[in-house]
Amino acid sequence: MKEDFRLSIKKEYTSLQYALEDLMCVSGRQFRRIVRQRLVKVDGVFPSRPGAIHSGSVITIRFPDEEIEYPAESIPLDVLYEDEDMLAVNKPPYMLTHPSREVFTGTLANAIAGYFKEIGLKRKARFVNRLDMNTSGIVLVAKHSYAHQQLSDQEKVKTYQALVEGTPPAEGLIEAPIAKDPTEGSVRRIVHPDGKPSKTGWKCLETNQGVSLLEVRLYTGRTHQIRVHLTHKGWPILGDSLYGNEESAPRQMLHAASLELQSIRTKEPIFIEASIPDDFRKILTDSKAL
Repeated sequence: MKEDFRLSIKKEYTSLQYALEDLMCVSGRQFRRIVRQRLVKVDGVFPSRPGAIHSGSVITIRFPDEEIEYPAESIPLDVLYEDEDMLAVNKPPYMLTHPSREVFTGTLANAIAGYFKEIGLKRKARFVNRLDMNTSGIVLVAKHSYAHQQLSDQEKVKTYQALVEGTPPAEGLIEAPIAKDPTEGSVRRIVHPDGKPSKTGWKCLETNQGVSLLEVRLYTGRTHQIRVHLTHKGWPILGDSLYGNEESAPRQMLHAASLELQSIRTKEPIFIEASIPDDFRKILTDSKAL
């Protein structure tokens, strides 16, 4: 099976675990799992007992083939970035991330399964982030369990674009705690003193006829955070059926526009951008024409 990682050791380590902690930030739990499953070799040999790792040695790690969780479908994907560890795609609106009880096909998970099958990658699709069905934009997928852990734990800069009702100031910061709506069975979130600390920044890029295009930055990652915070300020997202006026747009006008992160191998910065979809542009154009 193809190696996923090949590490040329340039200094002495007292153990394999310390080497992998230093070179790959592997947790103790991950280390025990990869040793137990015989996924790691030192100089071509599975380590049978603890021992020092010497300069000049080569550590190789592979991750096993997996059964793909969801039926693979040949659905066109807008691939924004790809390397050995991750895949970033531009999810269109009206597409579920995962199959649900009512919808079994046509989801992003089905499309990713089809893409992995096409490129010969026998791995599960591990989503690092998810978007609501009616939200478009960047979705990040890890190609193996180590990448998923590393990408999930990594601090990332995320920006969204949103079309909102109203005319916000040029820029600002919203710091308001978010909690679950206590209404039984509700999926809504509300601003509440007992909620979790939440922070959202915004810049107003354009305003026409009471419709504004905002660039929004997430500093925390609460459920529905952008939608809750903007509604709290009096600028609900157009088409938001849960927090705003569903009739104001064909869908929830929120788009995951950019993502800044680091390569888990080289630590080099990676910038990923997804241009706003046509329905955003149409609403902006129509508002200008009024």
